[in-house]
Amino acid sequence: MELGAQMTTASPGDGTRFDGTRFAMIASGSDGNAAVLQSAETLLLIDAGVSYPRLVAGLARLGLVPQQLSAILLTHEHGDHVCGLAALLRRHRCPVATTRETRQGLGRRRDLRSQAAAEWIDLRPGQPSWVGGLEVLAFRTSHDARGPVGYRVEAKGARLAYATDTGHATPELLEAAAGCDLLALEANHCPDLLRHGPYPRRLKERVASDRGHLSNQQAAEVLGAAVSARLRAVLALHISKINNHPDLAMGALAAGLADAGSEARCLAVGRYGSGWIDCQTSGTHGRANEDGPKPHALGETGAGAASSGRSASR
Repeated sequence: MELGAQMTTASPGDGTRFDGTRFAMIASGSDGNAAVLQSAETLLLIDAGVSYPRLVAGLARLGLVPQQLSAILLTHEHGDHVCGLAALLRRHRCPVATTRETRQGLGRRRDLRSQAAAEWIDLRPGQPSWVGGLEVLAFRTSHDARGPVGYRVEAKGARLAYATDTGHATPELLEAAAGCDLLALEANHCPDLLRHGPYPRRLKERVASDRGHLSNQQAAEVLGAAVSARLRAVLALHISKINNHPDLAMGALAAGLADAGSEARCLAVGRYGSGWIDCQTSGTHGRANEDGPKPHALGETGAGAASSGRSASR
């Protein structure tokens, strides 16, 4: 089993406290996106782009339950990042942190108009905030949404940057990625596969635009800014199942790391997410959770897509 980083297993509900800092993807891709970051008793959910049953199952796989969530961070309002938010808030009124623009965009979704968070936290890009006891910095990304952001989170001496759905590497992204222990970064498409693929011309242009998605090579170029002695692992996220392949994404990022002289490890993450990744422990290259749910552990195909609204790129 090649998991690319130290991973732990637990029984549902026994993840109340973790003395270090660890990260896991519940799902990644156009079918839906959700991640969790745990440090001590704080548990942050980053995006809620899967159905509530799928979210519960993903948390249970990590030894967690929704009642443990301290807060939810949202990157933007597209369906593959928020489609499960309303159902989650109906059952668990935890705080939601995002930009004011994203919150305004959420107001256009019928399923969210009658749902209230326990608290709305307005995040201003470039200004650190405390969310669930952790220092969170929202930084601007470039996507066709109202106010898209990525996040840098610092906890117990560990630093993680999370950036997906961006057409180019913004200066803010490059700055946030510098000096991280773990970088979770979009590697959405291979330009040749996109160019010769089945998408209509307008959609191809959208994906490849400055407000679309990072290609494998663009993601690899980010590593020049991110690589430092601290960097332990890079996760390739939001990999298109039509215009990319996990091996292509991982190969480009691994080459970028090698060019930068880094020994950090690389993982490709798909529809079924990953196991726990210790932000302060490295491992080997590989596909995250490759022995996960069958038949398609990396989400190349499969039923049960939970996204609604605009998805980023398949």
